[in-house]
Amino acid sequence: IGDEYLMPRFFMFRDKRLSYFMIGAELGVSTGGFSVLASGHYYNYSSKDLEHAIWRPSFDASVQFKYNYNSKLFLRAGAEFIGPRYFAVVSGYSNQPIEYAKYKADFNVTAGVDYFVNPKFGIFVEGNNLANRKLYRFAHYPGQGASVSGGVKLKF
Repeated sequence: IGDEYLMPRFFMFRDKRLSYFMIGAELGVSTGGFSVLASGHYYNYSSKDLEHAIWRPSFDASVQFKYNYNSKLFLRAGAEFIGPRYFAVVSGYSNQPIEYAKYKADFNVTAGVDYFVNPKFGIFVEGNNLANRKLYRFAHYPGQGASVSGGVKLKF
């Protein structure tokens, strides 16, 4: 059987000669029960083997908001932004050149609520991908759409 019949495959590129430069900043502010944390990073990649750094963004940013109401009720919301990323398109033959495709920049919106009945027991509800975007952690494998989950928190 030829390699073309074994597709699709999951390829992991290990570029041992990839180097990168990263510069970033974070800023956090808290007052009363309210806090905000914002961060951003820029990445510059250099590879001796590949034309593009596989699945690595050139920039990312996030902002997180938290509110603590009398140490019982905690509200949180946030957004994460990730820059465009490249992935490799391979034909299945090792001697073929690598082609690249580009995923566009994207964002994720989250929110959650925690309520603690006492210092050791609480419940929570949280939402992820609330904008219901088609988010990808890996090429061709979309993550879950908008989701809400809940549960119990125990502190020992």
